Amino acid sequence: MSEEVPTVYADESSNSGENLLDAHQPVFALAAVQLNAADAQAMVQSVLAAVPPRQGEPKYGSLAKSRQGRAALMSVLPALQEGMASAFVAHKRFMIVAKMIDYLVVELRRNSDLGHVCGSVPAEPGHGGWRAW
Repeated sequence: MSEEVPTVYADESSNSGENLLDAHQPVFALAAVQLNAADAQAMVQSVLAAVPPRQGEPKYGSLAKSRQGRAALMSVLPALQEGMASAFVAHKRFMIVAKMIDYLVVELRRNSDLGHVCGSVPAEPGHGGWRAW
């Protein structure tokens, strides 16, 4: 692996949009890997070289359906060292409460003149209580 500054690549799975009560997709998952651009490109190219050209963008849903796709994924995953990948999984029904708090507390407070009562709301990551990872 190269010594270049890494980038965090993240993607979600089972995202049915605002339908948080979708019985067919009750779980939301977010996964991320931390790689430098050269290593990420090499992994993608390795997967693309191992599957038919008609495969298109190498998405897990389509790769997992074929033997070649699964083998291509398994050939690059060992290159990820400990700490380079992480995942967050949540049952969507718990996200409803988080969304309600986000809207009712944060957005309404930001858009009203309650800021003097509740304190200021950080506008973006890196300010106040927000943390970047």
